[in-house]
Amino acid sequence: MRATPPTVVTRATSHPGIGGCSLRQTRGGDPAKRRCERAHGCRHDGGASEEGAGSGECPLVVRVSVEPVEAAMEADAGDAAVRHGALAVRGPLFGVATQDQAGGRRWRVVVEVAHGCPQQARDALNSLLWFQAKCRHERRPLLAAVARLEKDSVDELTVLGTRYGVGRAEEYAALDGRGGIETPRPTDPERLTPDWSPGAGARSPRVDDGLVLDPDAPASPL
Repeated sequence: MRATPPTVVTRATSHPGIGGCSLRQTRGGDPAKRRCERAHGCRHDGGASEEGAGSGECPLVVRVSVEPVEAAMEADAGDAAVRHGALAVRGPLFGVATQDQAGGRRWRVVVEVAHGCPQQARDALNSLLWFQAKCRHERRPLLAAVARLEKDSVDELTVLGTRYGVGRAEEYAALDGRGGIETPRPTDPERLTPDWSPGAGARSPRVDDGLVLDPDAPASPL
């Protein structure tokens, strides 16, 4: 029988002017937490419940790792946060995600977040809706959305009950005290057998394929 990972609800205060903190944690000694507090002046206050959460605060459910592989990845991330305490921001990338009523606050990525400018993501969404219109009976709303994307710089629209949004994501690299860039970690996934055959790259899973962003899902401590 597999053990159920324990969870704890904590309150995390988001950074002023930023939608939320990507380094929210519960353990007072976490290096990444301290680095985040120094960089942004934010606070990460642990609590037993979400009662008393004020403006700018949101409940965060943290799942403590008990599986050996996941626990090893958590420990590896903790060591990396100690070794590499600075960040170098590369810049934003853009993609498209969808949200529907059945999925709550979850977003599902349908256009990989790998485009260099917002219009490239809009063009990819245009193509996605066009091909959907060719295969579905409800063509009129889909074609209307395609026509709108061809005329306007639309970042969000709803078609047949599905909300589409152009999303922005920052890329960054971690640096150590001497300016060295973080290299792959021992627990990063690798192919079991290298494949250098022709077309191997095309057969690989697409970037962000099946990725779901769920703000209500339990987070790991790191």
